[in-house]
Amino acid sequence: MDLKELIQLIEKRPQMFIGNYGLETLSAFINGFLFSNNIAHKEDYISIAFENQFHNWTRRALEKRTGIEFDEERNYVYYINKTYQDERHRLKIFFELCNEFFQVIDYV
Repeated sequence: MDLKELIQLIEKRPQMFIGNYGLETLSAFINGFLFSNNIAHKEDYISIAFENQFHNWTRRALEKRTGIEFDEERNYVYYINKTYQDERHRLKIFFELCNEFFQVIDYV
């Protein structure tokens, strides 16, 4: 299973995978998955792209969507949390952003 498939599964039933319905919990789960794949030498293009590009890609996407300009380099959790207040909305936006990101990298 790659990261894209995992995120698509989580999107269908987040609480089954992460219990506590929150972006920070989801991020920790994803980081654990990525770390495990790294240790097992199972990294793939999608995981590497996510680790190296998703933070800045999310920043640019949210700046374009909202008109907000972020003044510091942070991770995707920070950008989504700064932009949206409701936890359910944050997760919804995360999954939307992931789907868009995966479409972009699939065409590269």
